[in-house]
Amino acid sequence: INDGILDSQPGSQIATYVLYFPSISLRITSFNRRILHCTVHSISQHHYSGSSETGTLPGLMDKSSIRSNLTGFTSDISAVHSKGLAYVLGETNSYYCHGAAGVSDTAGAALWALDYTLFAATLGIARVYFHEGIGYKYNFVC
Repeated sequence: INDGILDSQPGSQIATYVLYFPSISLRITSFNRRILHCTVHSISQHHYSGSSETGTLPGLMDKSSIRSNLTGFTSDISAVHSKGLAYVLGETNSYYCHGAAGVSDTAGAALWALDYTLFAATLGIARVYFHEGIGYKYNFVC
């Protein structure tokens, strides 16, 4: 953002690329495969609270850990907001590698998620997408 890529000629072609870190969400108007208008409306990053190998329920639910994990993004959030864009956590969860057994699949993890998402909102994070799926060690939502 600070380098002006969103306002540059290459930045105007950003719809032709797949970007993962940070991922950029686009609204695209096209006609006959030609891009007529491309508007970036949000920028997202990925974030996990910790490692599945060392994850514990008390560690996950520790309020100071939740706060420090998210406040580390405040300068990114400010930079994104300064451009009139929404800041999103496009992929997040308790612990990476599908979570930690006996931790990520507990009622405590649901309490963590509530605190995590509400605190994220107070920092200006517009959306939080939890990483999950069929065949994972646990399914956070179901």
